[in-house]
Amino acid sequence: VGGNGITASITITIVTFFGAMASPAEDSGDNVAKAEELKSQANEYFKTEKYPQAIELYTQSITLNPSNAVYYANRSIAYLRYKE
Repeated sequence: VGGNGITASITITIVTFFGAMASPAEDSGDNVAKAEELKSQANEYFKTEKYPQAIELYTQSITLNPSNAVYYANRSIAYLRYKE
């Protein structure tokens, strides 16, 4: 997977945009904390191009806190990179 910087810029823009739109979670604080922990782990998999593992953890984050748009955006990007 190569890149010319444009993809990274678009990725940051999308994540920033959806992060700003994320509404407060309606779930318990425990679910929100666990979802954030899973997202952090998924981000590490993403950085090492282990996209299937990242997708799984982003999906688990969504299950725990479905109101956070960042999880959906990150998972979408992981799917796109996995298909490249």
